[in-house]
Amino acid sequence: GRCEHVAKGNEGTRFWIIVPAYNVGEWIGAALGSVRSQAYGNWRCIVLDDASTDDTRDRAVEAARGEDRISVTTNPSRLGAARNIFEQLHHQAHGMGDDDVVAILDGDDWLSD
Repeated sequence: GRCEHVAKGNEGTRFWIIVPAYNVGEWIGAALGSVRSQAYGNWRCIVLDDASTDDTRDRAVEAARGEDRISVTTNPSRLGAARNIFEQLHHQAHGMGDDDVVAILDGDDWLSD
């Protein structure tokens, strides 16, 4: 099955990790650190800062420094997580392949090793 195919390390399957973030400055570094530390290397991570009023954006940019696979986008006004994710997926659809996998990682969560 699909999970077995990915688990065997097929680097052809790309993961898009969408990170909706609102006022998670305290945790966004750990979230992005957990993405960066994954052994599987074919991924792209997009942080969606939803007009945070804390230092979420600055900490996300710092955590992404030196990693071209992570981008940080900031909304000028709040959209809410669902709309934020939907609009980003719509925007990125042209670059996604049939075998790509989308994962949502909240800005205050992290991926396991």
